[in-house]
Amino acid sequence: MRNLKLKEVSEMVFRYMQDNHVDLLTAYKNVNSVLLDANIFDFETIKNYLFKNPVD
Repeated sequence: MRNLKLKEVSEMVFRYMQDNHVDLLTAYKNVNSVLLDANIFDFETIKNYLFKNPVD
């Protein structure tokens, strides 16, 4: 499986958070468990990206 880009993973986490009405950390953990080794980004990286680059 290929490594995903930061933008792709961040958008998945954000959408999961919105769709399931959960907090950011819970969304990250759930998305990360599905992506397995495709996600090379830690929670802090995703969080910082989302706060600096809001998803429309």
